[in-house]
Amino acid sequence: MAYLKGTFDFYKPILKVNCKNGILILGAGKEEIKIDSGFDGCIVAPKEILNKLDLIFVGQRDVYDFQNKKTTKDVFIGKIIVRNQIVDTYFMVGDFLLGMELADDIFKTFKLEFEKQKFTLVLK
Repeated sequence: MAYLKGTFDFYKPILKVNCKNGILILGAGKEEIKIDSGFDGCIVAPKEILNKLDLIFVGQRDVYDFQNKKTTKDVFIGKIIVRNQIVDTYFMVGDFLLGMELADDIFKTFKLEFEKQKFTLVLK
């Protein structure tokens, strides 16, 4: 069974990531991405991260924040690696978040261990 492990930062699940050869690698590295159950997209990332990735612009998407404020964001397609599996996904500019659409595509379970401040993501 393949899985990824992460930690918490003030009740926010954090997963280590790394940008290498234009691809975002989940599960190892110096950068930290938050897994956000309130975000229904795939990945939003700061421009500094997106500039390290090989991305293709595909259009725009309307997104709504927690106050239901609508903004339009550019959407890009790129690749991530999850335990040696390459997955195409979309990216937008913003905070560094992994959303539930991507989580549903690649994870089978998301086990939170609050007392240990850790979590485990079992891959599909």
